[in-house]
Amino acid sequence: MHHLKKIIPFIAFLIVTLSSISLANEADVTVIAHQLNNPRGIVIMPDNSLLLVEAGDGTSEPETDSGTGRILHLVDRNGDGDFDDDNERSAMLSDEPAYNALALFPAFHDEVFGLGDILLLENGRIFFTKDDPFYEKGIQHATESFEFY
Repeated sequence: MHHLKKIIPFIAFLIVTLSSISLANEADVTVIAHQLNNPRGIVIMPDNSLLLVEAGDGTSEPETDSGTGRILHLVDRNGDGDFDDDNERSAMLSDEPAYNALALFPAFHDEVFGLGDILLLENGRIFFTKDDPFYEKGIQHATESFEFY
């Protein structure tokens, strides 16, 4: 009886875990944008357009200020449920450096540093993260801005 008290919670845990796994496998997934370059973060704007951060391809060289990282504004202009058609993507910020970790240090796997996540505040301000292994510690202030309203 003493062993049964210890095993019942474990069996209950397994049942709950296995049932949630089976539910996760039944989820429907719809791809709404193809041919993205290391997408990292996304924000749904008040008009249902999206801001999407791409880290880039990782081919920037140290000490360069240009690369393939960018922030895209995605608008489903024809209402088909995706953002793959002509004139549905525009770069709000582009040419941001994107570094491959394997080129910088022995990371043992391919990983791109560059633009990261994005956040929309209630007041409409947008913030994004930028990983740069060569930048000195401190706060980097934006030199560009863009408005949506």
